[in-house]
Amino acid sequence: MDSNRSNHTSAHIRRQLSTPWIPQTVKAWQALREQVLVQPTVKKELECDPNWSPIYLKLPKPSNSYSYVETNNYRDIEVFFSNRYGKKEVKPVSEVSARLPELMKIDILHELFVNSGWATTFPESELMLTPPMFNNIYKGALGEVCGKHIFEKVLNINLIELDINEFERFDFKRDKNYVDFKFWNDKSFVQADEILSKIREKMVSVGAEKIFVINILASSDTIFKPYISSDRKIFEVPYLCKNGRVADESIEFILKEFR
Repeated sequence: MDSNRSNHTSAHIRRQLSTPWIPQTVKAWQALREQVLVQPTVKKELECDPNWSPIYLKLPKPSNSYSYVETNNYRDIEVFFSNRYGKKEVKPVSEVSARLPELMKIDILHELFVNSGWATTFPESELMLTPPMFNNIYKGALGEVCGKHIFEKVLNINLIELDINEFERFDFKRDKNYVDFKFWNDKSFVQADEILSKIREKMVSVGAEKIFVINILASSDTIFKPYISSDRKIFEVPYLCKNGRVADESIEFILKEFR
């Protein structure tokens, strides 16, 4: 049952992303992102709005984590509520795997989350987000709201939402500069040819002059080594925050190139 619900939510996400955006679907997508930020967990099942119940799993007993195995890009998911998964390579759903405690060490982000009514921890709860909602929606939303806030408060750059015909190609824009925030692990930050090719395709489709692909968090030993394409159109920033603070080197780089 829990694995079926996870597979259904994964199919829903894929279906939505392959459907042309209209004002109603954009509004519904934004409402979903707000919901997962406010309630990545729900303490009591009875407190859950029935409209949102399909995005959650009910745990056998209150907890703040569980594990899962996914294959085929989240098309097939198996859920585990105990450590009885043998030698399978499981992934956790938890505040730690969302890197929420790391984000909350950064003062301006903690203040943002408190003021916005978004969860700052995962308390022990009866309901938690399904794996696709956690990995594909919640983590993405974390990256977007944190990145946008830092741009506005630290860089003094106000980013705007994309037009409907551009929606979900990137995250935000300012004039002809587009921004895509990532919530990658350090190992995921690559300049693979196929990724750059897809970025260029999307840039052409929206008429972008520059695209900034910006990872939100890095571990303490990550070296600041940004990537700039030969035509100076694609900029990849390895992190925006590190060691519990917004990184000066990242801010200086973005201010210099974001023109």
